[in-house]
Formats: sequence, C-alpha cells, structure tokens
Amino acid sequence: MDIRYTFYTQENREDVLKIFLSNCPKYFVIEDSNSLIEFLDSFADKNFKIVWLQNKLIGCGGHYVRHDKKVFGIAWVM
Repeated sequence: MDIRYTFYTQENREDVLKIFLSNCPKYFVIEDSNSLIEFLDSFADKNFKIVWLQNKLIGCGGHYVRHDKKVFGIAWVM
C-alpha cells in the first residue's frame, strides 16, 4: 500500500473540499464550508498535511498556532 504525506498547497484545495462535502452531514454541516475555505486560503501552512493513498488524496488535517493570542488547536481533520 502506497501511503504518503505532503504539505497542503492550493492545488489540493478542490480535493479537500470534496472530502469535506463527502463528510456532510455526518461529521460537518455544509454551512462550515466557508470556514474551511477561509482556513485553506489564509491559514493553511506547513502544519496542515495531506494524506495520499496510491496517488489519490484521501485525507487531511493538522494544527494551528496563534502565537499572538497564545492559542493552538487541531485544524480540519478529515
């Protein structure tokens, strides 16, 4: 089984959105899509990873750190 992890890039945006939609409404509500898009466009960095299985994007997740507010947390694990 060929599993690999890479950093998120904007090229992955549509595939991440597809994964999000495939998890609605069981784990997410569709109204959260705007928050996800804002995160992907403005905050996803090297702490947000993409999971590939045989060259197909199958998952993502990571964490964020807001040093200015002394806040950290888990970000969009799917």
